[in-house]
Amino acid sequence: MSLRHYFLLALPTVIFCGFSQANECQDRMHEIQRQIDYSRGHNNTERVTGLKTAQQEIKANCNEKNLQSEKQQKIVKQQRKLMESQQQLAAAKESGDREKIMKKQRKLDEAKAELQAIQAK
Repeated sequence: MSLRHYFLLALPTVIFCGFSQANECQDRMHEIQRQIDYSRGHNNTERVTGLKTAQQEIKANCNEKNLQSEKQQKIVKQQRKLMESQQQLAAAKESGDREKIMKKQRKLDEAKAELQAIQAK
């Protein structure tokens, strides 16, 4: 397969990643605008002011680098949770309490699923 074919195969992935991140910024802006409109409708000027500040922050900081950094921070945080859940499960197994083991296993499964969801984004 030629270099051109590899490029053509990789191009949609690159475009999709950029589009996905641009969409995420647009989604954030849209959600804040929706909240601004709702707050204006209910004469909540303090909330509107706060939301406009958030909107300016998104305009200034929502880019590929920051989104990647945010994602990495979420992954690290979730990995810590996962490790804690594994330790708690090990302690529960040592105690031999079946109910506690089941509870900690569920917590571990939830932490794994949450980590996978974050990594998939």
